[in-house]
Order: sequence, then C-alpha cells, then structure tokens
Amino acid sequence: MYRITKQARKFWCLSLADKGLALQTLALLWAIRLAMWLLPYATLRRWVGRLQQPGNPPQDVTLMTNKIVLATASAGRFVPDATCLAQSLTAQTLLTRRGCPHEFRLGVARGDNGGIKAHAWIENNGEVILGLLPDLASYTVLAYPQSGQF
Repeated sequence: MYRITKQARKFWCLSLADKGLALQTLALLWAIRLAMWLLPYATLRRWVGRLQQPGNPPQDVTLMTNKIVLATASAGRFVPDATCLAQSLTAQTLLTRRGCPHEFRLGVARGDNGGIKAHAWIENNGEVILGLLPDLASYTVLAYPQSGQF
C-alpha cells in the first residue's frame, strides 16, 4: 500500500507532458505484454512494426531518451511478467516514434544449467540505456534489427 501511495505521489508531481508519457508507456507496455501472450510471433512482429512509425527528433534528444527509458522501467513494475523483451519493444517503439536514436539488441548466453538464456536491451551510441545486466558481456548478439524488426 505504501509503495502505491509513494508512486502516486511521484506521478502527481510530474508535468502534464510527463504524466502523458508515463500513461502512454504503461498502456503500450500492457498492450505489448498481452500481445506476447496472445499472438503468434509473426503477427506480433508485424503489429509492433506498424506501431514504430519514425517521428521527428525533439529539440533535446537526450532528455527525451532518458524520460522514455525511465517511464519504461517504471511502467515495468506495474505490468505482470514485463519481460526484458516487452520493455525493450516498448522503449524501441516510443524512441522510434519520437525520433530518438537507439539500437535494439537481442542476445543469447549459456545458462547456469547448460541451456541457453536470452535477453533484450536498448543501446544508444554503444551504451546500454535499458536492460543492463551484470553479465551482459557474456551475451552474443543474434542480430542488429532495425525498427519494426526483432
């Protein structure tokens, strides 16, 4: 209960534009997460690709990028099973639509029990801005997909 009250207080202190971004991010993350549960991969891929129409860069690209990353990480706390893939697709969609440069990464690594594990993250100029893991260097990037591809 305390956590919700604290989060609500933080939300109400945001500017109107930041509240809008937070709500848009939360709605998009929910939609992507539900789509991951319900849709076949090919359909999900096409749907997310259609959402990612490139926009014009804002005046302060760094500030907008930081706001989107923060909004995505915050929204992830309110969506059940908001996986790294769901959060990365959400951030990728918002960053693309706002004209902010970024790179979507999908990688695999050996798991502790001999299997494989996968992870998705977002980079900007070679720096991880969403989805940083302590062992991220052990992941092999599968591909360097462009917007609308993953």
